[in-house]
Amino acid sequence: MRQALAFLSDHRRDPDEVGSVESIARRYSLNTKHVENILSHFGVFDVHKPKSLTEGTSDKQHARLSVIDLTSDTAKKS
Repeated sequence: MRQALAFLSDHRRDPDEVGSVESIARRYSLNTKHVENILSHFGVFDVHKPKSLTEGTSDKQHARLSVIDLTSDTAKKS
């Protein structure tokens, strides 16, 4: 999963050199057709934080996310 996110990010950042289909296929030992399919169906998101939320607080405070475990019993009841 980390490698997939890495090459999706590389492609988005520099689609002509580092993130080209051929470069990714060679680097990760993948078929070029598979890389083309992955790049056309998947992507990465940018997270933008408004300045009003980031002023006067540390990055660690904003990096906390609430995660719900969908396999837990409490999540199934709600």
